Amino acid sequence: MASCIGPERGIFVVMSETPQDDVFGLITTDRFGGWITLRQFTYLADFASQHSPGDDPRVTDWQNHIAELATEARSFTLRAQLHRLGVHELDLSEGLPTPKQKEIFNAFVENEQTYCDRVVDALTRYYGAVRDDWDALEDDEKFANPSRENLASLVEFDSLVVTDRHLNFTMRPAWDTEHGMGAIMYQGQVVMVGSSDDIGEFTG
Repeated sequence: MASCIGPERGIFVVMSETPQDDVFGLITTDRFGGWITLRQFTYLADFASQHSPGDDPRVTDWQNHIAELATEARSFTLRAQLHRLGVHELDLSEGLPTPKQKEIFNAFVENEQTYCDRVVDALTRYYGAVRDDWDALEDDEKFANPSRENLASLVEFDSLVVTDRHLNFTMRPAWDTEHGMGAIMYQGQVVMVGSSDDIGEFTG
């Protein structure tokens, strides 16, 4: 049976041999050895695919299947089903959570709606600046004054990466589904939006 650390956290604790963390709840390793868990992101729910093939019964009861679902969450079918519920990966990078990661994530939880709105605002400005450079977009996808709904039709929120320095909101944009993109947030402010390659260079 799962129990919630706090409704505002969206983090659930499940009896398991998988490590439990006082801030992140149940965490497990992905196939690359990094630590991850699953979390519901209410304020980015509109940036999630609503089209998901399949109907894995574990998904509707995801809080009780975090250990197994998190390790399979990169599967296209399973990822789409989780995203439909607003459930995404919370990536803790390469090691067990550090005090700094917990501090950064706690600040996110306490200001979640504000932080998410800032990410969307930054994404809107980024899109407006470079939309005409993307050949992958059709003319009717190049909105002159994009609304949040317009952007949500083009960008799928993928995961939140928590490091010792910043948050990285990873996304899958329609103009580059293969490589993806991200938004780096430092001390509550978005300081970088760009392709995954640009993000990688920026964060070192």
